[in-house]
Amino acid sequence: MLKKLIQSETKVLRAFFYYKTSSNEVAEDLYQELMIKLVKSEALASVDDPKSYVFRAASNLVKDHYRRRSTERSMLEGVQHGPQEKHNSITAERILEGQQKYNLVEQALTELPVQCVAIFRRVKIDGQKQKDVAIDLGISIRTVETNLRKALIHCQKRLLAHGLDQ
Repeated sequence: MLKKLIQSETKVLRAFFYYKTSSNEVAEDLYQELMIKLVKSEALASVDDPKSYVFRAASNLVKDHYRRRSTERSMLEGVQHGPQEKHNSITAERILEGQQKYNLVEQALTELPVQCVAIFRRVKIDGQKQKDVAIDLGISIRTVETNLRKALIHCQKRLLAHGLDQ
């Protein structure tokens, strides 16, 4: 079923990726990524409308691509436009500030529900993907996102209250 669907929709999917990205290279990369996900996915066999599933997955890949680009661009701008001495030197002040931030975040985490803290640690500290955390904990991705957002906002409020928001 997957092979037949891919054969019938290959041109349309490639055109879709090109239309959304205006780049042959990016379109081809996204198409290849989609094919890998579809081959690895077991969910396709159980969906009612496989074609819709494939195009939803394609749309999500495009969104992820632009999110990654936006994040990369923001990080690059921060490095290029930030004060160079702050990035180039380790000072006692920066070390102390980092320790204060760490302590405040640790304290803020003790004020949150156990599941919220577990999700925060797994995603932000251990670097796990939100989807993997959801599967491991047997919860929805939405629940992971909500708990992660709650933890981040709570920690940010604690840092702001102590003047350590950067």
